[in-house]
Amino acid sequence: MRFVVYIIVLLISLKWTRIEGCTHPPDELYTTQFVSVETEFQLNRSTSDSLDGSTLYMIYEWDVVQRRRFVYDGFLYKFLDRDSKEMEDGETFRDSFKIDYDPNACVGLNSTLWYKKDEDTDPVQCTIPCKEYFPPVCNYSKVCSYLREGYKILRPDTKRLELPVQYGRIYDLSLMVYRNWHTGENYFLGGRELVPYCKHELIISQNISNDEAYDFCGDKMNFPESARLSGPPAHFEKYKVTRDLETNRGTVTFRWKEPYDMSPNATLEGFHLYVGNGKVPVRNIKPKTPGRRSDDYYNTTIEGIEFGRIAYILVSPMLDEPNCTRMCGGYGFGEKDYFKVEDINGCAHGITLEGYCDDKAKCIDLPSNSSAPANCTCPEGYGGNGISTKFENGTGCYDNYDACSLSNENHTCDHDALCFDWPPPYRNASCRCPTFYIGDGYRSGTGCSHRNLIIGLAVGIPLLVILLVLIGCILWRSKRTPKPRSNRFHDEDL
Repeated sequence: MRFVVYIIVLLISLKWTRIEGCTHPPDELYTTQFVSVETEFQLNRSTSDSLDGSTLYMIYEWDVVQRRRFVYDGFLYKFLDRDSKEMEDGETFRDSFKIDYDPNACVGLNSTLWYKKDEDTDPVQCTIPCKEYFPPVCNYSKVCSYLREGYKILRPDTKRLELPVQYGRIYDLSLMVYRNWHTGENYFLGGRELVPYCKHELIISQNISNDEAYDFCGDKMNFPESARLSGPPAHFEKYKVTRDLETNRGTVTFRWKEPYDMSPNATLEGFHLYVGNGKVPVRNIKPKTPGRRSDDYYNTTIEGIEFGRIAYILVSPMLDEPNCTRMCGGYGFGEKDYFKVEDINGCAHGITLEGYCDDKAKCIDLPSNSSAPANCTCPEGYGGNGISTKFENGTGCYDNYDACSLSNENHTCDHDALCFDWPPPYRNASCRCPTFYIGDGYRSGTGCSHRNLIIGLAVGIPLLVILLVLIGCILWRSKRTPKPRSNRFHDEDL
């Protein structure tokens, strides 16, 4: 009786296994994605004073996101040198994972590659039966197929992978999740060339001195067939950012040095520049000292960068190798940088910011894609475009009405008065007579008269009247006085 029960339980287990292993994969497998994937090289040194015996590791870190909560069993990965023979035939890791089934390791015929004994212990790896275990209806499994191709298994909580690499080689990593016998999408980290160039890696990333790096890398660098003719430009950096408020665009200057690693027969012919979202004055930069290495910086300035928009620059060494028999393309490994110039408030003032608008103008900040950083409007009574005179096209805000101008038909003040023009928005003036003048100073009033003239007139007019009266009286008297008779004798009267 016990034997019959055991057979029934075994058949039920096999049926459940076939259902789990042979049905279509759950949709959640294909909605699981790898995000925040980062790569870096790490040099592990056996001694602190020498590079001998050191090992270079490629480190991958990632995270996983899911649209719906889904428990997967782990990861499958494959890591290979792109130019290795194993990359072609896929036999590198065939013997490293023996595909069989151990019933003592996997309790209850669990169909997953990982089995957790209880909540207090870590998962333990169970080898899988694959098609040797399943009946003919289930003799295909993606997991088994990938394992035969050299893929390895990682625990489901793995988020970091360290793998030893050699200098000057290109490596590819394939990574995917699996559940039961099904796998998700293959994340192929091969489009990006991950090449540890010896001198560049030691000097730039590991802060090793130039002399020590050159001594160590003499026979360590091995350029593969698919690699570029040189490493990337050295000390590549963005070192200057400016903002042109007049055009509302940014300007970024990059600089770099010649690559440390080059193919023995290659000659540097310059650098090719490719820019997205911006303008560069030249596309190809010639070498500073043709035929020999220069330690001077090269530089280029990108203009017309729209604020807030992501731009990029790719700087690739151009090389000539007469005996090149591979598809080298004539270029070295390029250095690419994504960057953006943050938008600023066109109305802001500060120590490092010059306001775009005149201090008197009303300023409204405009979007980053506008042709100007701000809209400037002069207040009532002022003329000008409102843009600060610090800029070539700026006129500022100025008083365009002078109530004291002699050419003004509505001149308010007397021509002898002192005129004080009122600030905008008023279109008038105050008038005052100067010293020794009297009056209100306004043309419509008493104007301005000199004080001495008034005194002279006040004294002179009465005196003149008196004088005129006296003269009149004298004339009048002279007319009233009779003339005396003349005593003239004639000769005949004698």
